[in-house]
Amino acid sequence: MHPQADLPRQEDFRKDFNTWVAEAVPRGKPVEVWFQDEARAGQEGMLTRIRARKNICPRVVCDHRCGYAYLFAAGCAATRATMGHVCERADTGEMNRHLQETSAAALPAAHAVVVLDSA
Repeated sequence: MHPQADLPRQEDFRKDFNTWVAEAVPRGKPVEVWFQDEARAGQEGMLTRIRARKNICPRVVCDHRCGYAYLFAAGCAATRATMGHVCERADTGEMNRHLQETSAAALPAAHAVVVLDSA
């Protein structure tokens, strides 16, 4: 559990979720609830230290390159469907692409509700 978790607010969300979905989705249309998250993975160069005799400064090759990949993924527990993609940056355009791909992965007749974290 996150140290700053707000348990009363989480409980309110659980109680009101079905009401919010019912208000947002047209009546009679099936609903799929998808859960989404994003993450960053990559490498960043570090300082390199080695052991050496006193008063000697050895030359050491250190990798100073850095690079990241952003991962977007979503899943629906009811249908066991999942989707995801890897991109070079996390911005509005990539989030829109992710939502479009989530919509495409949902059943054609269903209305997909995507639950986002607060990142």
